[in-house]
Order: sequence, then C-alpha cells, then structure tokens
Amino acid sequence: MTFCVPINGFFSAVREKGTFFRRMAGLGLILLSLSACAKRADSPTPSIPSGAPYSTVTPFLSERDRLLIAFGGAYQNQAVQSRLETILARLLAHAPALNRSFRLTLLNSPTPNAFALEDGDIFISRGLVAMSNDPAEIAAVMAHELSHVLLQHRQQREVAARQVSQQIKEMEPLLQSQSLERIEARGLMTLASFSRAQETEADLSGVRMMAQAGYDPFAAAHILKTLGRDTALRGRLFGDFDYQKNHFLFSHPTTPERITRVLQEGRQLPAPPTPDSERDAWLLSLQDMIYGDDPVQGLVRGRHFTHPALNISFSAPDTFVLDNSAKALVGVLPGRPVALRFDQIARGEHSASSALQSGWIDNTSLGPIEAMTVNGLEAATTIASGRDWRFRLAAIVKDDKIYRFIFAANPLTGDLDGLFRQSIASFRILRPEESLQIRPLRLKIVLAKTGDTAESLAAQSSLNDHAQERFYMINGLDHGPIQIGRPYKIISE
Repeated sequence: MTFCVPINGFFSAVREKGTFFRRMAGLGLILLSLSACAKRADSPTPSIPSGAPYSTVTPFLSERDRLLIAFGGAYQNQAVQSRLETILARLLAHAPALNRSFRLTLLNSPTPNAFALEDGDIFISRGLVAMSNDPAEIAAVMAHELSHVLLQHRQQREVAARQVSQQIKEMEPLLQSQSLERIEARGLMTLASFSRAQETEADLSGVRMMAQAGYDPFAAAHILKTLGRDTALRGRLFGDFDYQKNHFLFSHPTTPERITRVLQEGRQLPAPPTPDSERDAWLLSLQDMIYGDDPVQGLVRGRHFTHPALNISFSAPDTFVLDNSAKALVGVLPGRPVALRFDQIARGEHSASSALQSGWIDNTSLGPIEAMTVNGLEAATTIASGRDWRFRLAAIVKDDKIYRFIFAANPLTGDLDGLFRQSIASFRILRPEESLQIRPLRLKIVLAKTGDTAESLAAQSSLNDHAQERFYMINGLDHGPIQIGRPYKIISE
C-alpha cells in the first residue's frame, strides 16, 4: 500500500524504547528530510512518525531502492521521460566538474519532489513535472539537485549530524531531562540552519549551471513561485498549525527568500527566455499524465478513500481533508486539533485485538479492548490516552494484513468519537464492478479558443475543489487574460 505524508505533533512518540535512541532517531529523520530539496517549500502538511510495528523498507536495500519504495516506484511515461533525459544531458554537457553520468527516474508520486544521489541517480516526481510549464523550470530543479552533489552537501550534513549526535550522547548522563531537551533542540536548529545555507548555495549554483546550458535562469523563480502557491493552497486545506511557524526548524529558506536570491543571480546571467515553440512542445508532452493519486496507490475523492489494488474503501468524517502518499493516508480537521492516520501492517500471528496491544504509540495507556465485526471482517477498537492527546484506535483484519486507524483529538469528545467510530464502520471490501470504474485524474492539454477564459477553462476541470485557483497555479499564471491558440493544462478524468 503506498500512502503517507506524515503528521508530527499529533503522533510524536515513536515506539522505539529508550530516550537516547528516540533522540538519535529524531536526528536521523531530520537528516533524511534535508536530502529532499525540491519538495513543497515550507510544507504545511503536519508530519506523523510511522511508529512500530509498521515498516516497509528493509535495511539491505540500496538507497535508490529505498527512494523508489518511499515514493511510489517509477512512473512509466516515455514522452515525459525522453524530454527529461534531454534536459539532463544538456545540463551535464555544460557541467564538466560533475564528471559522471546520471540515470534519471520519473517517480510515481503526486508530491512535488526531486533528489540526486552521489552515485549517479537523479529523481523527479510526476507531481513536480505537473507543476512545470517550461523545460527551463525542470532544468532549474535538476541543476539545483546536481549542485548538491557537486558541492558535496550530503557529506557535510552527515558530518554535522554525527557531531550533534555525539554531543548529545556525551551529555545525556550528566544532565537532567529538561536541560538535555534544550541542548537537543539547539542541535536540531543548528542542523536546520546548516541545511538552509546549503539550499541557498545550491539555488545560486543551480541558476548558474542552467544559464551555462542556455536555459532561462528566471525559470528558477517561476517554478519556486508555483510550488509556493501549491504550498499555500495546501496550507488552507490542511489548516494552520502553530508548529509551522517555527521557521528555525525549516530545512529550506522561505520561498520568498529563495525567489529574491535567484532573481538577483539571474539578472547577472546572459541567457535567453524559452521560445514559445519549446514551451508549447513541453506542455503537449504532458498530455494524459496522471495528476494526483494513482489508483495503484489508492485514490482520495473528497473524504472518501478507495484502493482498488487492495480492494478496500472507507470514508473519513465530514469536513476532513485527506492526503495520500507513500506510507499512509493522513487527514486533518482544519482549524481543530484532530487528525487521522490509516495504514497497514503485516498480520503475522496477530489477531485484531493483539495488534492493538503491540504498542502503536509510545507513552500511552490503553483502555478496554472491544472486539467487533466491521462489514464481515474481524476487528477491534480501543482508546489510548497520552499526556496531551487521546486516540481512537482500530484494527481490521483482511487476508494477511491488518488495517489500522489512528484518530487523534485534543480533547476527544463523545461527539468526535462517534464520528471516528462511524468512519471505522465504513471500512469495506470493494465490489468487482467498483474497482473497474475507478479512474485517476489526468492532465489534459487544451488549446485556448476565441471566447475561452481562465474561468471557462477551469470549469472544465473534474477537480472542483478550488478549480479556478488550481488552474492559475498549475499553469503558472497570475490573474489575467489567457492567450488564444496557446496550450493550457486542465485536470480531467
């Protein structure tokens, strides 16, 4: 099951035992997050650690394989793949200092993201490609990632993380918990600040690299602006969380800062704008590319989640906003301290009841376990209480898997808990005809005709949620008239 953008703050206690181990794991997560550069900048999506016993990645896999598992595997689209490889080859031809070839993989992930590995792999998600409107914008993303490799940023981060980890390890026996927590927080801020400096360096190096290859350097600012608008939209959908305002722990500079710096750098670099013919050809190559969720990873439609590959479906409570990605489905109730995580674990020897007792969330106490049946499937539920949060947990057995619901609320009122239980009760097996009818959303490229407006084109979208704002965003447009005869992206089934 490929799902999850995590939720930090609601499920903050991972099941690993031992204070020091948890702190080292936290530093590892910070370091891992710093390796992903072209993600939604300052992402407002809250983050939930996966928590034992859930695990999908074995320690024996290569880093490439780990990334493929975490981001939905490779996405097969020869038209887009060929154009991406052409852009990469052009950049490498003008960056001899890299002194190596790179294999490009298009990731089957709806989340805008990109990575480059020192051993010669570069990854671009289809979610990021969907946001682009110009080959130079993709060149900016690639050049940024290649600059990280060129500048040996990963090695520098690993050294810095080891130093912070060692300092905390040495101080732990000597300090009380509160003092150690302050030192740990200071160490994390040091790592985040270190990473932000690297991101700025990679931004500027990337702009110079793309300009040397003949790409419009101002395209870097354009794609950053589009990603910033995507982040802002997600922020409104997912609500405003206080922890988002702690900019000291952001691993990237804020989007306006980055745009300002790349524009300043771009003004000093002689490179022509992208010809209209190249921009139009790029857009036409995106025809029929999947937008958002792929059915093999499960589909979100409003508050409803269906997964034809796993043959399951359920509905979240009304007004929940859901987000589906590589490890889990997560949801929030905007404006309220309420969240949902849904994922799967291997059944093994577990029953539904024993699965609940296996320790999903650390530092919580379980209430009585209630055995039940959900649409013919063995299930069990309970309430777990932590210091600040209460959780409605449920396990449902189907074949060799246990599907688990984790609802969190502060406070957990009777009315809320009733809604959570209704959501759990909606879990069911899909009928064969339902699975066959499930279709993903796709990008459709339309040529603007006389009489067309942004409003009329946006109205053709099958995604009604913020349709007009989304049309402007995915087409990289400010509010204004469209050009007759030019291609534009709409979202359609």
